[in-house]
Amino acid sequence: MGVGAKVIALLLNGYRRYRQWVLRLQGLTEGDVSYRNVASGNAWEEFCEQLKGAGSAILAPGAPRDALTQAEAYRYLSRLVRGGLENFVEASDPLAPRLVTIANGLREAPVKLGSDSPDNLYENAAIDGTRTYRVSGARGTVAYLGFGVQAGSYGAPGGLRTVSYLEASELVPAPPPAGARESGYDGGYIELYVAPERPAGALNWLQSAADPPDGQLLVRHTFLDRASETPARLLVELVDSAAPLLAGGGDDGGGGASCPPDLTPARIEAGLRKTALLVAGAPLMFNGWISAFMRHANTLPLFDVDKSNAAGGDPNIRYYHSYWKVARGEALVIDAAPPPCDNWNFVLCNHWMESLDYRHRRVHVNKATAAYAADGAVHVVVSHERPRADGARRPFVWLDPCGHMCGVMTWRWIRPKVVDAELPQPQCSLKTFDAVCAELEEA
Repeated sequence: MGVGAKVIALLLNGYRRYRQWVLRLQGLTEGDVSYRNVASGNAWEEFCEQLKGAGSAILAPGAPRDALTQAEAYRYLSRLVRGGLENFVEASDPLAPRLVTIANGLREAPVKLGSDSPDNLYENAAIDGTRTYRVSGARGTVAYLGFGVQAGSYGAPGGLRTVSYLEASELVPAPPPAGARESGYDGGYIELYVAPERPAGALNWLQSAADPPDGQLLVRHTFLDRASETPARLLVELVDSAAPLLAGGGDDGGGGASCPPDLTPARIEAGLRKTALLVAGAPLMFNGWISAFMRHANTLPLFDVDKSNAAGGDPNIRYYHSYWKVARGEALVIDAAPPPCDNWNFVLCNHWMESLDYRHRRVHVNKATAAYAADGAVHVVVSHERPRADGARRPFVWLDPCGHMCGVMTWRWIRPKVVDAELPQPQCSLKTFDAVCAELEEA
């Protein structure tokens, strides 16, 4: 956290303590205030005003003004509203946690955020950093499975920082529940706990943060081949709660399920506030990143690890974020020599750091889908036309910018087996399209 953010956090904490003191003098609680705000309509009016203010993000200095980019900007904000409401209003209760998604480009109504990876399925559940949770279920066969605990939120002082992280290969194997069929747990059984202190007897533990207590569990599934791999199937349970069981048990008729607390004005007000914070805060934060990326366009320098972790990035990934600019008749060529690693990928995004439409166009490449030269190197070509393949003597991967002339690009080394100083930096060069075609035929 920077000095400025720390000062803001101290001021906000001081204001909250002062506000609580004033309320106590008046014989009121935060719940009383929320009741008044919701009953009077003030909570909704504030939410709408905050959404209105968030629109200023699309007019940030340096943002392209073409119709396509601006149309995507409005869609970006609307996606953040939808994702925020789903996560912070519908699935926001840390006493009844549920794994849902904010960023998912494969759903019928996609939501994209922060240079999301087409190889990933991101799931998250709201948690209280002072409580104890159990995460359990089938490991699945997905190539990479990571678990992270995050504290804070986008746009808030301190950001969305990663508190702890574990990859599935680091977990101690746990036996399935008594009487469970092994066949019901494809890829094996997983059990880990999320808590501020390690529970007695816990084989696997992720530490949560009590300050701030608002947080989330993030599950990151990374595929090499989505067609042949299955994601994990997991359940998140609060295990230190005395919540009553629903009569009749769960949908499968066995065991029962924790009964979620009744909806309160405080939860609704908090959910609207967090949604507005996401819609306003995420573009504000990422606009700062994008401005920096534009200063080294068409190159791929290593991104600051601390900054990535502060925004909820996977600490086991080394990111190369930058900006690409390719006009018609040009081609951006990226050459890389992948180090030993679990996986790697490269993706093209629009200006707003949303991955391009990988459902219908080839906009990314990974370890399994790349074409390799004899020395193991990869040759990626970004151009508005597909390079002529007839007579090509060098393996290459063509990526389609989908009509965009510029945007963000990200290269990832996932769990590289070398230290950062030895990581190979992808090399970029902007050339004419005809020159690239000629080079492919002459190689």
